[in-house]
Amino acid sequence: MTTLSSLLTPQDGGFLPSLDWDERLKYTNSALQSFLHPDKKQRLNQSYTTYIKTLFQEHFHIDNRKDFNNIWRAIGANKIWNSSLPMTMERLQELTHLFQTTIVYHGSGMACPAYNIQNDHDGKLKTVQMLADALLHCGVITNDVFQRYVLEGGLRKLDPEMMVHFRNILQHKLNHLTQNPPSINTPQELLWRTFLGNILVIFPFTYPSNNDTITIPILDKVVCRSVEYEVQVIKLPLTDLATPMHALGLTPKNDLLAPPILNLMGTTFPAADGHIESILADFTPGCTIGESLVNVNHLTLDRWMHDKTGVWILGTSLGGGTALNLYRRYALGEDTPEGSLTLPLLRQDPNKVTRIEAFNSPGLLSRSWETTNQTNCKVNIFTQKGDVVSKLGQWPKGDNVSLYHIISHHEGILKNVFGNHARAFTGGDRVTILKLEPEVINQVKSRRFLTFLHKYASWTIYIPVICALYFKKMIHTISESIKSCVHDLKKHKWTNLKY
Repeated sequence: MTTLSSLLTPQDGGFLPSLDWDERLKYTNSALQSFLHPDKKQRLNQSYTTYIKTLFQEHFHIDNRKDFNNIWRAIGANKIWNSSLPMTMERLQELTHLFQTTIVYHGSGMACPAYNIQNDHDGKLKTVQMLADALLHCGVITNDVFQRYVLEGGLRKLDPEMMVHFRNILQHKLNHLTQNPPSINTPQELLWRTFLGNILVIFPFTYPSNNDTITIPILDKVVCRSVEYEVQVIKLPLTDLATPMHALGLTPKNDLLAPPILNLMGTTFPAADGHIESILADFTPGCTIGESLVNVNHLTLDRWMHDKTGVWILGTSLGGGTALNLYRRYALGEDTPEGSLTLPLLRQDPNKVTRIEAFNSPGLLSRSWETTNQTNCKVNIFTQKGDVVSKLGQWPKGDNVSLYHIISHHEGILKNVFGNHARAFTGGDRVTILKLEPEVINQVKSRRFLTFLHKYASWTIYIPVICALYFKKMIHTISESIKSCVHDLKKHKWTNLKY
């Protein structure tokens, strides 16, 4: 039986002289034969393509053909070989090398037992469980729950009780990770760490308070231990026209070896504090996404960073973009503003920041990566198939940078722009994690076009929003002035009547 390994193994006389079918080559090499017998050529091409794909599918143990086809397209195998080209040993070796170096993990996603629901009289806990499963395990939200709770809570009024339920469910999943650590230096470790990040970046959206605690699994070279962290809410205002965004500073309470964590919020939902300012941070003209947030609040962030070392910075969406901007400042030492504490920190401790993780985040403008300083900071960027946000901007380059692309093979979910951006594919039934080259991805034409569009058209969103805020403030000021005048007139009239 012919296998990929047998084709790649030299025989007594060397490699096989041809890997292609002679009959197919007759049509591939002859324009006349292709013109006279197009149907036969098409059938041969389809059969041979199926034959080649089956060899790779069996060799790399990818059971599902639909999964394999998604992987084949995602890694760009068609750029090396397609049915219009003859198959040569060089092309087969190049395809094999591409699969070996690109596919980091393929298999089951991270499963987690359901949270034990008790005393749920109003159905809120069940609703939050359904929402958490939709975000972390590719679950489905029913229309009734979506209308009654998600739209109500997300668009009109934040429900603190539901936020507490959500934090409890996230803590339940973190506890499960602690109890089920992976083996070190295996593909499962990457899946585990990615899912851990997927859980943590949701935490800021539950709006915890100062001095709240969260217990996080920390995996090192020996064991996985559970570390209790104390929450500090860090306000990150852009203007004085709307409620500020926030980040979470997480400090380990009783573990000197655990890293401090700076958890950055992404674009939040309309009912929550910081929604309008998160939109402004997304579309500030002339800035990369998250750059204005760092420029305005660098002193606040410096104060939190001042007495810490080995910091782990992470975020999703806008939060991931902000994390990449902080990588430039704290790890690369770029764009250090006057009066900032950043430069002294760098001189004192090159390990001030040791890990940056950005989930479904945009890249930055190309000017952001002009410096190629060597740094001890490890950068992991995670994108997902179908996510539009992560198709924007340029990625950093270097030996310390890893760009991962995640494909979900979960059956029965509606895949759309919002779902592909908000969901964590690592918690689905089946998942593939690919490792891509930032230099190659940065050259994609559609990425360059979207980056150009954001750079020069972001004012079409920013200016109407900022004008609406100023108009709202003006109306509020006029309204308060009128109320004050009416109050003074009534008081003056009452005084006159009295005398």
